[in-house]
Amino acid sequence: MYDAESQYLACLLVDPGWRRKGVGKMLVGYCREGLWKEEEKGGEQRMHVHTEQWNEAANSFYKNLGFRKICEIPNAYPGEGNGVAVLYEWFRITDSCT
Repeated sequence: MYDAESQYLACLLVDPGWRRKGVGKMLVGYCREGLWKEEEKGGEQRMHVHTEQWNEAANSFYKNLGFRKICEIPNAYPGEGNGVAVLYEWFRITDSCT
């Protein structure tokens, strides 16, 4: 699933006072821009992220940004919520013939 062409967004935190103001979307956008710059020659670009299953706000946030659910990982967060992580993937295929 992870390879040289993949990026993993390990942690995205936005201060509660700045939530729902586009800050998280902007930060993910910056990450995507960096990914695009690395792949200017074309090819497949992938970004992965995970969140806790019970965190409806985070799950909705990533889905709205075009991430698709890959799988659920049981016992990823021992002692927290139900412990299940949801892994998401975003990908883009660029044309190297431009």
